[in-house]
Amino acid sequence: MYHERTQDLMPEDRDKLHVLCPFEGELGQIRELQSEVAKLRAESAENQKSQKSRLSMLIANALIDLARMIAKRYKSELMDDPSTTRLQQFAANIDDAQLQQMGIPKKFWSSLRKLDKYITIRNQQAHETSEAFAQLLLHEQFKEGHVFELWKDIFPLLYGAQVEEIAARKEEEDDKMLLGFP
Repeated sequence: MYHERTQDLMPEDRDKLHVLCPFEGELGQIRELQSEVAKLRAESAENQKSQKSRLSMLIANALIDLARMIAKRYKSELMDDPSTTRLQQFAANIDDAQLQQMGIPKKFWSSLRKLDKYITIRNQQAHETSEAFAQLLLHEQFKEGHVFELWKDIFPLLYGAQVEEIAARKEEEDDKMLLGFP
């Protein structure tokens, strides 16, 4: 095909080597497969973001359970008032000897003592939905349609930033929490 076009366009040019591509018809299929792989990768990345957010909430819940377990073991007055505020105070003030005596691995001590930060982030996730909303709107399923176009302009109005910026904040917060730096 290329050879024929070249000959038609430049008949005086020297003869060209005519090369046939045996899989030329399959190039379209290969491109379609590449496009599907790219879509699957994007979906996978979105699912990972969602899972990070859920995991950070579950980590906070596990730390709350750990603090309750310790308080119960030491028959703390906290058991009379098990509010998360009292639990945060208890966790911040528990000493190394108590943690060691209970067999709590040292790697959890710092996170336990920062329970207040974990609870704050967990509570924000439960009540402040702007980041989750932004991430969902940016999902391929909604971004290409009218849902995104309808709701994207509410972000600057309510939150003072574009939807992409709000979604990025959520990812940064989740990364910090998963690494134990709330």
